[in-house]
Amino acid sequence: MGHEKPQETVVRETRRIAVGEGILLAVMLIVYAIIGRLTLAVVLGGVIGGGYAVFNFFMLGMTVQKIAGMKEENEELARMQMRSSYNMRMVGMLILIVIAFALPFLDGLACMIPMVFPRLTILALQVTGKVKDQ
Repeated sequence: MGHEKPQETVVRETRRIAVGEGILLAVMLIVYAIIGRLTLAVVLGGVIGGGYAVFNFFMLGMTVQKIAGMKEENEELARMQMRSSYNMRMVGMLILIVIAFALPFLDGLACMIPMVFPRLTILALQVTGKVKDQ
């Protein structure tokens, strides 16, 4: 089974999410600095959590791209693949969060917070009219 090349839409939307992630991560780190809690563990946790959040969004895009290319008669298979992809990505997120809380050189909360930034980025894009709510 070969790997598909990401379509331009997947790349473009992932790039937009990555920019939003970076901006919100910077804001988060500034807040940590203002409250006097900025440490290397916070920075590492934030960068790792933010990286996973962007990867998670990219993998969602790749799954949607793959499913969109399937024939209608494979609707049940498409639904199963979408569900399986979602479950795998959520398990990956859970494992990352558990590891971040377990390791002394990572801040678990700082790893967890950036995982909501893609949703906030999408909301901001919708509010500003740069992307339509579908």
